[in-house]
Amino acid sequence: MNPYDPQVQRDRYRLHAADYDKGKRFSDRIRPYAIRRLDLKPGDTVLDLGCGTGLSFDQLWHGVGPEGRIIGVELSPHMLDIARQKVERNGWDNITLIQGDAREVEIPGPLDAALAFFVPEILISPPAVTRVIDAMAPGGRLVNGGVKHAQGFLGPLFNLYFQARFRTWRWVGVRGSMNRIFAKGQPYDELEKAVPQLERRDYMLGCAYIARAVKSGP
Repeated sequence: MNPYDPQVQRDRYRLHAADYDKGKRFSDRIRPYAIRRLDLKPGDTVLDLGCGTGLSFDQLWHGVGPEGRIIGVELSPHMLDIARQKVERNGWDNITLIQGDAREVEIPGPLDAALAFFVPEILISPPAVTRVIDAMAPGGRLVNGGVKHAQGFLGPLFNLYFQARFRTWRWVGVRGSMNRIFAKGQPYDELEKAVPQLERRDYMLGCAYIARAVKSGP
């Protein structure tokens, strides 16, 4: 996997922030499954890591209720501006937005749950993974979902179809798109090292996944 470069991500999302929500049709297919696996309860504190424009906020809010808390962390100020508008428009006064690098940002904890949805550029960074896990309370649920490499004889063909169907080069660039077609590493590799008991389910011919782990111990 390519190293995490925050400046590249800032530049990319600065260009696409305004129309980002128009490309959510694939992610919205599996978003409810990912959020359901968080097992949210009223009053929970949940982190939305790489919250983008706040596409998960509505479902997270219904999970934790007005007595719970949602913390959105996002690198791009342009994406976060759109998320902030949604928060104000819906009157979600229990959502805290933090702009910062996932490898360095201070995450107020302890967290009952954490969602890292369609943020492979974050999950390939060991410091970012460690920071999230450290902020979680024992028994906290961590759910990660997004695009992966389909494997097996037909894997490259499935990957090529997926990249073309959803035009992912808009978000990861042509080089990143080619890497997602042919590379052998998976976006959850670092997470699996940190949480060996990671459970995973694949979708879309193996081109997408949802993974879940529960933090044990102090």
